[in-house]
Amino acid sequence: MRRIQLVLLTLAMTGAGALAQEPRPPTALDTVRVSASLDSIVRLREFWERRARGIGVFITRADIERRRPQHALDLFRAVVGIQVFSGGGERTTIMTTRRAANPARLRTTAGVECPMQYYVDGVFMSADMFSVDELTPDMIEAVEIFRGPSEVPVQFRQTDVDCGLIVLWTREPPRAVKRKR
Repeated sequence: MRRIQLVLLTLAMTGAGALAQEPRPPTALDTVRVSASLDSIVRLREFWERRARGIGVFITRADIERRRPQHALDLFRAVVGIQVFSGGGERTTIMTTRRAANPARLRTTAGVECPMQYYVDGVFMSADMFSVDELTPDMIEAVEIFRGPSEVPVQFRQTDVDCGLIVLWTREPPRAVKRKR
């Protein structure tokens, strides 16, 4: 009974006439070359290790392509624990919703706000010097969001990350193609 079911299933999947045809010889395909920059792999290795630990919020290139944000700031609007404040012509600030450890932070009607700091490609950038709206979504390869000092990895600890940290990894430009003469 099982053999009959298998034959019927095979006929249904391949079509009734498929068994009467002669098998086709394999088709040779052109060579496919896959290459990646070793720098890119090494550069993002720690990103993937931290993501595997699960502490913080991580946005990959695939996430960015799936979401299709108009602006880089749109990537942060749905992250729990942070808020995006547009400055009305000024720099946009991303802040944690937790209270600042330093009471000298900017006061608003919502209480004490806590601006997050940045690392861009491994270089520390204070919130006074950098804003995410300086980047487009096409420029970003990956994002790490650490919403408070308990989430910030040791290698990113600075004196001013008590409000959290955003680590941005930019995309590498495509390599120039050498033309054959």
